[in-house]
Amino acid sequence: MRPELKFFHSPDVDDVGAWTPDVVDCPVSYWLELDIGPPGDEAADIFGVYVTTDKDVRRKLNADGKAVRFIASPYEWSKVVAVIDGDLDACSASSWHAAVALLRRRFDWEYEGMIPFAGQGDDLR
Repeated sequence: MRPELKFFHSPDVDDVGAWTPDVVDCPVSYWLELDIGPPGDEAADIFGVYVTTDKDVRRKLNADGKAVRFIASPYEWSKVVAVIDGDLDACSASSWHAAVALLRRRFDWEYEGMIPFAGQGDDLR
């Protein structure tokens, strides 16, 4: 099962999929939120990642433990899409729970630090 991207947006950039920087080779860095869920299902979890063309920003974010994807300059949205698609391909798994475990290695997850609900009568210890 390959996780499916349902929706994306950036709180830093309006209409991120259509946006282009004013200066072609200027450094680009922004936060990108991705709604990802099982294929064919409306449900999704929110994952986040910093997108940057700046190697210094990438090093700083990696050192801080943040999810980051480096995009070679010049910035193009198609490069971001290709990287995210590659991440989703790499997170294919036998179940949604297994896919989430893989996605959490590549992105920041909205539920990070929470104990997952396993269902009534399940032992969470």
